[in-house]
Amino acid sequence: MNKMKLEEILNEALAIKRRLERTKKALKYVKDEKLTTTLFDEIKKHEKELAIAKRHIEEMAELLPREEMRLMLKYKYIYGFTMETLADTMFFSLRHCYRLNKRAVEYLIWVLDEEAFLKQGIIKKKLSLKPNNKGLIKT
Repeated sequence: MNKMKLEEILNEALAIKRRLERTKKALKYVKDEKLTTTLFDEIKKHEKELAIAKRHIEEMAELLPREEMRLMLKYKYIYGFTMETLADTMFFSLRHCYRLNKRAVEYLIWVLDEEAFLKQGIIKKKLSLKPNNKGLIKT
């Protein structure tokens, strides 16, 4: 899995959330009963999609080794916090937040690739991965 694909998966919840908000906003201005029913159905569909996307992100967050990385993933990709808001909320510098997010994404790419290799039989057992201050070390 590459970084672009993972970012697309992570940003999916925010995109669904925006579509849901737009649909709810449109519902306020609609007078036609048939269109209202269609919008209600669309809202239900978006809510189900959003629940699935959030669950998916939470499952990915559980793969991360550090609590800060898990929180950052949830705040950024589920709740839509900006990096500036994350830095203020988590009492980190902005630079550290960007660095932590980059490490979290790199770690997820590595872990998800490893799981795919295991399923395909390319590798026989899980490799150990040791996070350190400068990134990830395969041991």
